[in-house]
Amino acid sequence: MNDCAPAGHAEAEMRSMHYSYLNAAYNTDVNNDWDSSGCLYNIKRKLGYRLVLRKAILPIEVNKKNVLSIDFVIDNIGYASLYNPRPVKIVLQNKVTKQIVEVTLKANPQFWFSGSHHIKEQLQLPGNVIPGSYQLYLYLPDANVLLSKRFEYCVHLSNENMWEEATGYNNLQHTILVK
Repeated sequence: MNDCAPAGHAEAEMRSMHYSYLNAAYNTDVNNDWDSSGCLYNIKRKLGYRLVLRKAILPIEVNKKNVLSIDFVIDNIGYASLYNPRPVKIVLQNKVTKQIVEVTLKANPQFWFSGSHHIKEQLQLPGNVIPGSYQLYLYLPDANVLLSKRFEYCVHLSNENMWEEATGYNNLQHTILVK
């Protein structure tokens, strides 16, 4: 039986078993079968996690004394979730002063297995936020303080035109007015 055929089970099994790695040297007959049947490319693309922002509902303005409501739908189209603990942050960057404000969410991406995940939270802005216009970003840095500011260790969402390599931020293409 061809595991790649529509009735096959290779990808479904990899999804259910949260595959992150293929040993290409072990039993090459299987990998060769997947390659000749046309599913190896897709399997390789889905190893590990692959996060896609599907929807973001964000306010246009917020009073700094009130809560910031965020509402995301993130799909993991990969087979696995993230292994290590990692903070999920909303970053606000003042468009004039370039001040950065980070607010950590309660969400834990280690539980974002294959499928859709709805993240809805009420965030309290820190007291030092000055009124103004802010660009919003989604930021998933490494939990290790020595690696957290290195873009190579930040999660890069699979969406196009969101990744900012210099910072490791995912640009939400949204401006919010803080009053």
